[in-house]
Amino acid sequence: MPQLTRLAAFAKKNAGRLATGAVVCLCAAALLLPGVLGAARQAQLLGQVQPRPAVAGVPSEQARSIPLLYDLYRRQAGDPLPQADTAAEAGEAAAVAADLAGRLRALAGAGLLTDAQRDAVLRLLAELPGRPDANILYGGDGSFAAAACFGPDGGVSMTWHRDTGGVVELSFWGGALPQQADPAAMLAAWRAALGLDVLADWAEPALNDGAACRSDSAQLYLYCVESVDSLRMEMVVLTADAVLPGSADTAPTQK
Repeated sequence: MPQLTRLAAFAKKNAGRLATGAVVCLCAAALLLPGVLGAARQAQLLGQVQPRPAVAGVPSEQARSIPLLYDLYRRQAGDPLPQADTAAEAGEAAAVAADLAGRLRALAGAGLLTDAQRDAVLRLLAELPGRPDANILYGGDGSFAAAACFGPDGGVSMTWHRDTGGVVELSFWGGALPQQADPAAMLAAWRAALGLDVLADWAEPALNDGAACRSDSAQLYLYCVESVDSLRMEMVVLTADAVLPGSADTAPTQK
């Protein structure tokens, strides 16, 4: 009993001190809690990939993540795309024409050409290497390559991305010209074959004698235009000095 009496007296004597200590502890915890929660939130945010805000006139991160477009943007900042400007030697001509024919078969398989259009172009490519009046050219550097096969009766030229095979320019003329071509259908098949339908902001501006589509998020313009004896498809990056052949309004608007 004396021990209990002493404990009760101690508790009564120090009750005020114990209450004050508890209040101090609670206040300290209240002050520290926002900092602890803030640090935890900061760590969570740092562990996440934060998308960059869109910048007008600059391709989006989504566009730059597409390998063909990444290399195209890098080239457009410097040199233009390579041209087919080197004549193939006698032993190279057939190989250049065969390579071009294989790429055209792939485009036909993707719906860019009908079977009849494909067969007409392939017949011309099969004939050209053995003719003395034929021109078989190739070129390329870095990430892009080009080839052209033509003679007095017509021809075809193409520029493509080496890593993916994606075509960035394609022209037919004369006897190689696809008969009854549908530029809008060809353009849609081309864009799909390139995997560019993932870009959600495609618009279809007016185009004289053809079809076009434009993505501002990718700063990209694709067109297919035909004339009496030629058909050309091309991918253009919308730089300040970009030229859009056949466009109803040739000056691209930077938003």
